[in-house]
Amino acid sequence: MSTGASEPESSQPVPVQTQPLTGTTWPRPPWYVSQPASENKGPSVRLPALSATPNSPATPVFLTPLYANDAAPMQHLLSNPLVAAGLLNVPTPYTIEQAHHWINLNRDPSSSSLLAWAIRTHYPNDAGLYIGGLSLTRRDEAPDGTATYELGYSLSPEFWGKGIMKNASVALLTWATEEAGVEEVFVRVETSNGRSKGVIDGIPGFVGEEDQEVDWKGEKRVIHCSCNQQFKHRALGPELSFRFMSRQNDILESLYISRDPKAANMALNQELSALYNNFHNGGAPKEVSQTILESAKVLQSDFTTNRRVIQAGEELPAFTLPDATGKSVASASLLESGPILISFYRGDWCPYCNIELRGLQKRLPDFKAKGVTLVAITPQLPDTALTTVEKHSLEFPVLSDAGNAFARQLGLVHKQPEGILSLHKSFGIDYNKINGDESHEIPFPATILVDAKGIVRNVFVDADITKRLEPDTALEWTDAL
Repeated sequence: MSTGASEPESSQPVPVQTQPLTGTTWPRPPWYVSQPASENKGPSVRLPALSATPNSPATPVFLTPLYANDAAPMQHLLSNPLVAAGLLNVPTPYTIEQAHHWINLNRDPSSSSLLAWAIRTHYPNDAGLYIGGLSLTRRDEAPDGTATYELGYSLSPEFWGKGIMKNASVALLTWATEEAGVEEVFVRVETSNGRSKGVIDGIPGFVGEEDQEVDWKGEKRVIHCSCNQQFKHRALGPELSFRFMSRQNDILESLYISRDPKAANMALNQELSALYNNFHNGGAPKEVSQTILESAKVLQSDFTTNRRVIQAGEELPAFTLPDATGKSVASASLLESGPILISFYRGDWCPYCNIELRGLQKRLPDFKAKGVTLVAITPQLPDTALTTVEKHSLEFPVLSDAGNAFARQLGLVHKQPEGILSLHKSFGIDYNKINGDESHEIPFPATILVDAKGIVRNVFVDADITKRLEPDTALEWTDAL
């Protein structure tokens, strides 16, 4: 969740961590103990007790995972005008469907890309009352390869002024930097939002400066970006600007996520269509939308000009490509287990590709039941592919096709239009870094079914990068083998 409103507490001292956080597992917080948090009876961690003040008694606070029945209080909280005014890239009014979507993003505890907790209190006698949220979201790596995490928070106004959010943030940051190996954490708050800024004021290691960012409405807002340097093993180099820290290169995905009320129940292409409509009907700045629409025409022309895509009935060229861990995977070894379904995706910067990967992961058990091996292929290097695997909790191989050598044999490769390259450059997307070359070439998204003998049986490829093969259709293909 993007940084949200909290209580003004910049003048309060940082609370002492009285319960050392132990353990080495990421992302499962080592502070989880068997303490009932709500009627869900989930694990939780109790934070150090806050000192009483003349205006408020000590408030016991603890963190737990998000539960399905947190959706209603979350919706109520994020729809509160006082809270919503300080949130970035979170639509208002906030719907119950959006709350469920956010909670569902946290269902897989093995993913290190998004870690969110509920802040609860027995106040005065409620059983685990949901009063706010706290999250660490993995963003793109810094120039030296260090991953950065964004700290986000929101708190019910009834609990402002009690030091709750600073207390929770310090506990989380202590664990993340000392136990989980996180080296950089940054926070984005609107400069005029003194309450949210007060949460990090006084916490050692946070430095920053002002920048501008486009919010979910396409409006420019002045943002204060702060980076925690206390536990970093290097000095902040001049090449790491705060424009990079404000995740401009994540804007396409964040715009979609914040406007995705019913994605969990949609068919793949319905979800893709919802993304397209939201993005090009007010979800993105007009100049960004126009650039993408014009580039789509260039791609259509490229696709239909002197191009021959591999056809059903042809033999699939043999390949040996590294997976996300660097291990070589050969097509011959995959085919020993039976048919393979290959999905080509453009890159982790493409929200349409990310939706497709998540859709395939949902149906992975169905493909396995039919004896079909699912494989994704990307021009991105293994390190970037590994981030994609972790982000979407993928359980099928993601292979790196350096220089698009294999995709080129299938007639799938094209060069990105100049308009898209300029746009991506402004977002901080570095093709040389993520693909290992400066060709700016990527594959058209495609899905190919190959039988156990290595013969292509079905091919789906479209110049319109917003169109993908439905997993249900792919499963129907396998029935005909």
